[in-house]
Amino acid sequence: MAEETLPGHIVIASIMGFSKDEWRELAIICQDAGADMLELNFSCPHMTIEGSGMKVGQAFGLLKEFTEIVRQVVTIPILAKLTSNVTDITEPAVYAKNGGADGITAINTVRGLAGIGMDDFTPTLRCSGKAR
Repeated sequence: MAEETLPGHIVIASIMGFSKDEWRELAIICQDAGADMLELNFSCPHMTIEGSGMKVGQAFGLLKEFTEIVRQVVTIPILAKLTSNVTDITEPAVYAKNGGADGITAINTVRGLAGIGMDDFTPTLRCSGKAR
């Protein structure tokens, strides 16, 4: 897989579809391209279309259904990226698990993070409202 081109590194592909067919197709394409793991984006707050992003993360049945669709077509591990915009994040986590997710990503945005160095991958923290 990614070990051939990026030795010692794991490649996680983050995907988000707008239909069952798109979830299925994106999952297969990423696995075939060598991704070691998939992250299913059920948390993006910018996608206001029903059936995408955060809207899926708040519709637990749909979250489970899309996870099941991906699980049926790939053998690599799956992470469900959940939105924090729910009353209790454990509820969608259970739906993701029941849909076949191997784990969850329980974070989307870190407001105190101003950036990440592309050379050393070190985070730059925002202190007192200014990037340092």
